[in-house]
Amino acid sequence: MATLLDGDTSVSSVTEELVVGAINLARTRGIHPRHDSFPVARFERWPVRETVTGIARGAIVELIGAAILRLKMLELGKITGPTILVCCKVFARGNSDWHGLILGASALEPAPQGLGHTVAQMAHAFEALGILMPRTEDRDGKDRKDDIYKVGHHRSHAIGLEASPCP
Repeated sequence: MATLLDGDTSVSSVTEELVVGAINLARTRGIHPRHDSFPVARFERWPVRETVTGIARGAIVELIGAAILRLKMLELGKITGPTILVCCKVFARGNSDWHGLILGASALEPAPQGLGHTVAQMAHAFEALGILMPRTEDRDGKDRKDDIYKVGHHRSHAIGLEASPCP
């Protein structure tokens, strides 16, 4: 799952399309919604309508609720890693051209409140998990390892996360 580590945004977020896609994939694999490896642990709705700005230039984007996602954090040099729960606000369908996960400052802040994210030369470090994850963002302007494009801000970083279902 394409993921942006964005220390400049206060909340974590995801598109409705990505959430629906993860659920559909899990169901085609025969994973029941109550199973611990289902990608969505829980949904939340609010009593009043919520919107945000700054996602799509000049537009007010409707939030349809929140999803507690299960994410497997793939360790550097391994094909596995710890699974974490992340609360994400969900953008309504059709409001974003980028369908990935944005991990905001509240998730990235120093441990123990957050994941304790720091950036090293070749890896992202997550102190709370005791792991390193590979850097995939384009730092040289060529040879991208994925479809993530550099935003040009030193506090936004891209990493590769695998959405549960977990093995």
